[in-house]
Amino acid sequence: SKFSITWGWYESSEGGCTVESETDSMGNQKLHHYGCDSQSSGAYIFRPNSSTFLFPGEGNHNEKVFTEIETGDVVTEIRQRYSKWVTHVVRLTKGEPYIEVEYTVGP
Repeated sequence: SKFSITWGWYESSEGGCTVESETDSMGNQKLHHYGCDSQSSGAYIFRPNSSTFLFPGEGNHNEKVFTEIETGDVVTEIRQRYSKWVTHVVRLTKGEPYIEVEYTVGP
């Protein structure tokens, strides 16, 4: 059986809200808010800053995809490293009607 998986990403806006204060010569304090808008903060909010879909090796992520294939009697494992912080592993188990996909983001 054949299968295909397409991975990519969108560039995203910086999370959070940075506030810096500045005091003028008269002692008045002025606050500057960077990256803030009306969107409430949350653990898993993703806000792309464009609609351009990037495939591995495109945009600011010009690293080549490293691919390694290990073939055993029972399991074939395909390991890919897209960058220092993104890896992808596909495991194919002989005689099983499924594939195992592991996608890791982070160090």
